[in-house]
Amino acid sequence: MNFTLGKKTYVIVGGILLLLVLMLFIPLCVSKSIQKIDSSIFWLTRFYCWLVAGAMWLYADKVEKQKFLLWQENKYKFSKYLLYVFVILLINLIFPAIVILILQVLMKTKEHSAKLEEVLHMLKGNNLLLLFAAVTAGITEELLFRGYLQPRLEMLFKNAFAAILVSAALFASIHIGYGTVKNIVGPFCIGIVFATFYWKYKNIKVLIFCHFFWDLALLYVSTHYHLPK
Repeated sequence: MNFTLGKKTYVIVGGILLLLVLMLFIPLCVSKSIQKIDSSIFWLTRFYCWLVAGAMWLYADKVEKQKFLLWQENKYKFSKYLLYVFVILLINLIFPAIVILILQVLMKTKEHSAKLEEVLHMLKGNNLLLLFAAVTAGITEELLFRGYLQPRLEMLFKNAFAAILVSAALFASIHIGYGTVKNIVGPFCIGIVFATFYWKYKNIKVLIFCHFFWDLALLYVSTHYHLPK
């Protein structure tokens, strides 16, 4: 790695701010002007995520003049890949559920996201868009928030734990448009799990698959079994 943080800290900070503007500020501003989400708008939002990933790759290459993925990818045996996927998905089933349950007990309320239900109704019966949404989230969000953001936060803070927490918080913040605490806390917990794995095992492919499979299963179950007929 030939990047000297002391001389170019502003470049790292600039990249982080650019990512936040593209993935949080602009989507929030646009969403306020949209009265109803239909499939064409949702397609555009998914393509937008790919554009952001491309823009950040260009920023790393042309401005930072270094690799998009700073950490070298570790390789494992196929059996270990399966084990990691199983463990991550199992933790994601348990950890966020416990935290959300505790919050609901303390807050004595069960929040309902009208925005999320609107998206689920729109995805119901549109399996191609549902699949594309899961693929897009799995690939672009992992590349951006784990692959790009987390190593740079660790360079900035010089602390792996701080980088894990902040990257998870920023990942959770892009879900703020759904409007409920549960829709922020869930991704935050998942972000901690994913970021901890990436810090320890340095393999983005496992996280991409886990994220994709998690979103695909969650969206499919929600649209086919949890929505009213």
